[in-house]
Order: sequence, then C-alpha cells, then structure tokens
Amino acid sequence: MEAANQALLERTKKTRSVTRSIVTKQTNKLESEINNSVDKTIVYELYMQLISKFEELVKLDKEIECLIDIDSLEGEILTREEYRDKFIIWKTRAERYIESVSSIAIRNSAETQLQNVTLPLNSSVGSVLTNQSRLPKLTLESFSVKDIGSFPSFWARFKSAVHENSSLNDVDKFSYLKSVVTSDAELAIRGLTLTTENYAKTVKILEDRFGQELIVDYHMNNLLNLTPVRKSFDVIALRNLYDQLEVNIRGLESLGISPDSYSCFLFPIIMKATPPDLALEYNRKHEKKAIPNH
Repeated sequence: MEAANQALLERTKKTRSVTRSIVTKQTNKLESEINNSVDKTIVYELYMQLISKFEELVKLDKEIECLIDIDSLEGEILTREEYRDKFIIWKTRAERYIESVSSIAIRNSAETQLQNVTLPLNSSVGSVLTNQSRLPKLTLESFSVKDIGSFPSFWARFKSAVHENSSLNDVDKFSYLKSVVTSDAELAIRGLTLTTENYAKTVKILEDRFGQELIVDYHMNNLLNLTPVRKSFDVIALRNLYDQLEVNIRGLESLGISPDSYSCFLFPIIMKATPPDLALEYNRKHEKKAIPNH
C-alpha cells in the first residue's frame, strides 16, 4: 500500500474510532432515557443525534473498506455489522417509545377536551370516551422532513388507511395524523387542538408545505449533490451512486417529470460523479459510435 494511502487509512481509522465512541455514548444515553424518562422530546433529540452520527460512521466504514487489504476486509465487515445491529435495535426501540408516548398524549388530550363537552341526555361519558380514545390499532408509517421525498408515499398510505376511512370521524383521523408526523412536520401543526375544523386545516398545511414543488426541489438538489466515486473498483460506492440516481429519477417520474426534460444537465452530473477512467471509457465508446463508417 502506498504511503499516502496508509496515512489516509490511519487518519480515517482514528476518526472512526472517535465516531464509534460517540455512537456508543449516544446509544447508552438513549437507553437510559427510554428506561427512565417520560419526555419524548429528549428521546427524540437523542434519536436524531444517534441517526446523524451513525450515518457518519457508515461513510467512514465505506472509506476504510476501500483502503484496506482484502485480507482485512472480513474482520472490518463483521465489526461493522455488530455496530449496525445494535443501532437498528435502539433505533427501533426509540421509534416504538416515541410512538407509545405520542399515543398516550393524544388519548389524554382527547379525554381532556371531552370534559368540556355537553353530552346529550341519552349519552354517557363512557360511551364517548370509548369512541374517542380507544381508536383501532393501525400500523402507520411516520413522516419527517428529514426525508421530504417520502411525503407522497406517506400521504398515499395515510390517505388509504385513515383519511378516506369512513368509519373514522375527523377527530379520530387528526389523532392518527398527529401520532405519525415528527420533526418540523410536527412543529407545523403543533398547537392545533383535536377538532374537526383543525383536521382540515392540518391536511392543507401539510399538503401546502410538503407539496410537489418542494419535493421536486428536493430530488433535484439530491441529483446536483451526488457524492462522486473516485475509484472504479469501489463497487459499494458505485452501487450507492446508482441507487441514488434511481431513487431520485423515479421520484421525479412519479411527479410527472420525465428524465428527457432535464437530461441536458443530468448527463454532465452523472459524468462528474463517475470515476474518471469509466467516464473516459464511456466517452471513447460514444465517440466511436458517432463516427460514421465508410
């Protein structure tokens, strides 16, 4: 291995060691808060910090795997998977905790509002509480602005399961919606009480804020900021590049935007992100095809 690559490997390994330590500390903090806290805000903040640090760790792992000898690769992968498994466990537990606390908060909010409701003579508090607080258990995908591009699929599933469900009233639907939006999406509707009128307002707020124009910008920015692959033998990085291209191009197609409409700038972007030797080989083949045979 060249001296420069060896120095880069050592520096990257040291950075990864620090990042692994931070990930472990964040995991321990998250475990403590889940076991001892009733404040979902603290858990959510630690959850987001853990995700951010783990993403850094994944990038460092990939860099190191491209630099090490093939004989050392197996050990690297095994250690990487140990951290990944632990991350998935605590990511899942945090999400379940946040969901359970959100459900309790929504139920308490509904019951508090019902205390101020004037009941008809033929009604009872028990029957109203049964209708409002004991909602059917539904498995719903959550939505965060961290991945704006997922809003269309999120809303399509929510619309099918809840929004167009005739067995639910608008207050029930609002309860479900509040339980599955997080981050800035949750901030956008925070403060709106569980009423029929506010459910309609909330739907409009989310559709306006995370509508098509913003999602188009999201996918375009992802294409403009593709991570370049420097080495043609880096199969993992090439696969990631392909996946990013496919995800964002498909996302734009789902919004009715054909690749033909932006191909003039997409091709240079792809060439810039492609390893130089592969880009050169492609250009040579393309030039040969362009030259007519006599």
